[in-house]
Amino acid sequence: QYVELTDPCSETLNGYVHSAIENGLFCIVDTVFEEGWFSKFDDKMNVVKPIYIKIFCPLDVLKEREIQRDDRRIGTAEGQFYKAHEGINYDLELDTSKLSPEESVSKIVEFITNNSKRD
Repeated sequence: QYVELTDPCSETLNGYVHSAIENGLFCIVDTVFEEGWFSKFDDKMNVVKPIYIKIFCPLDVLKEREIQRDDRRIGTAEGQFYKAHEGINYDLELDTSKLSPEESVSKIVEFITNNSKRD
């Protein structure tokens, strides 16, 4: 069963990430944005110029991975699948059903090295 988080979690994440980046830290945020959360996050991050990377795979692959992992509530993947990427313009998209973890990391590092939005 899919369980949505609450908005205070979103605000805490936004504040922490913004503060960390403003203080010179590089952050990787691995999250699923609930309805309306991304626009708030993007507004807060606008000053620090984030790079958005979409990590995805087809639903059937995602559901199989969910079953294989003992730490997931069955149904969460499908519950998030159609919501997770709504309204987000990504800088890079990686299909993990076609790429190994090592290939994905390599593509991310290459992209960030060649396309950093930071001054």
